[in-house]
Amino acid sequence: MNDSFTSWGAVRIAAAMTAQHALEALDGFATFKLLHLALTRVAPVGAVETPYLPAYSERAAQFYIENRERMLFLAKQSDAGFASFLQPIIGVDGKEYAEIERAHAALMTPTEVQERAVFYGAARPMLRDFKARHEDRGVCVADLSDSVFKGRTEPLYADDGHLLPEGNKIVAQRIMAELRSCQLLPF
Repeated sequence: MNDSFTSWGAVRIAAAMTAQHALEALDGFATFKLLHLALTRVAPVGAVETPYLPAYSERAAQFYIENRERMLFLAKQSDAGFASFLQPIIGVDGKEYAEIERAHAALMTPTEVQERAVFYGAARPMLRDFKARHEDRGVCVADLSDSVFKGRTEPLYADDGHLLPEGNKIVAQRIMAELRSCQLLPF
């Protein structure tokens, strides 16, 4: 992912993906099987490890807040209400995980774990600041990422990020409560 933020890195990723798809398509032919085998021995897939750079996750958090600013601007131009919620995700949500959720978390790479920690670590204070600057009527901003699942031990995640129906229900109930407290719902 870090490489995709640079021109050369994006070209390298595109070339690697194109080559991989071509090899998969031609893999049924004996000539290409031999070529594929020879090439993977010379340059093993995944042998080049790109170091993780926290600045990319920090910049992604900045983009997240900048997008909220743009959405709020558009909502105000249209005289519409605005709501934004930072979602919970495995690894940064403070939940005590069920066995299956621990298994999902164990499949994450150290880089993925670090990306989430850095992104959420940067986004949370920026979101608090955004909320404080825009405490207007018709604006509802809440960080659900580290509180909505506290004290819950049952499985709520289908994988390392997507929710099961019960997890969606809990998040939806919290969003409804936030929207009511912000007076964005007519009921």
